[in-house]
Amino acid sequence: MNISRMLDKDRALRIQTEIRSVLMADWDPINVKDEPMAADEYDSYIGGVYGLLMRNASDEEISDHLREIEIKSMGYAEEQVPNYLGVATTLKRISLD
Repeated sequence: MNISRMLDKDRALRIQTEIRSVLMADWDPINVKDEPMAADEYDSYIGGVYGLLMRNASDEEISDHLREIEIKSMGYAEEQVPNYLGVATTLKRISLD
């Protein structure tokens, strides 16, 4: 394996880990952040968030994406789901370099 691929893999793993941390600590719609066995609960959403970050999506787009997950995938009523502009701001602080 060449060094460039190793660095890309390390970079991707770091970014995924950081997204996972933010989703668990700041989003956590099902309140599992204190449950060690649920550390990977939101991993299926990391790719979508990563894609939004890569294309420099707005805070509103990221917030809407998280809301849509809660409404369409988790079954929450739209009026139950807050906006996640603060979470979006935190996600956008993740360095993609």
